[in-house]
Amino acid sequence: GANILDATQQRLLPSVDLIVSNPPYIPLRDKDTMERNVLDYEPHTALFVPDDDALLFYKAFADFTAHRLHAHGSIYLEVHEGLAAEVAAVFKAKGFPSIEIRKDMQGKERMIRIA
Repeated sequence: GANILDATQQRLLPSVDLIVSNPPYIPLRDKDTMERNVLDYEPHTALFVPDDDALLFYKAFADFTAHRLHAHGSIYLEVHEGLAAEVAAVFKAKGFPSIEIRKDMQGKERMIRIA
């Protein structure tokens, strides 16, 4: 797999119709409030982002898909419950016309669909 944060590797990826991702999005400061079963079994690189750049992966996806998502393509991303509006703003700034925030079964804004 390629590292979406690496612009050189991004250039090697094909254009796409669909992206589905659950990227790392938990600010490191939240580590102490996490359940042990998550911390003990998930790699920390799959969970955490720097406190000062929680949108790191979403910005990379927005940059990549602004030029490499086929017409009528879609992006589905899981998001931190407190950052859905900020993630939507990242994609809106890239010119995506359709952004929909969806709630999970607990009523938290945890998913976003971009087209």
